[in-house]
Amino acid sequence: MYKKEFPNLLSYTRFLAVMPRVIKSTMGWFYGFKIHLIVNYQGEIVAAKVTTGNVHDAQPVEALAQGLTGKLYGDKGYLSKALEANLFDKGVALITTVRKHEG
Repeated sequence: MYKKEFPNLLSYTRFLAVMPRVIKSTMGWFYGFKIHLIVNYQGEIVAAKVTTGNVHDAQPVEALAQGLTGKLYGDKGYLSKALEANLFDKGVALITTVRKHEG
């Protein structure tokens, strides 16, 4: 969308592929802001919230999903049994990727 304004900017996928060469992992280094979006099946933004980088991804979800029903898909950053239960009680089924067991 802003390709001409940022011609040398890496895609997110390429950025993640290059980062391990610079630092050991992409976890724990982010010092900025995150934007959390809920997008409907047509790609329209239904809800949005900006948080500081140190806020856990799951924290703003309940407020963002207020008034919604149905299925809500998210990546492993949104894994939370408490969040899942709270949303379920409000008619929202939270579906996330499964985190691999470490160790």
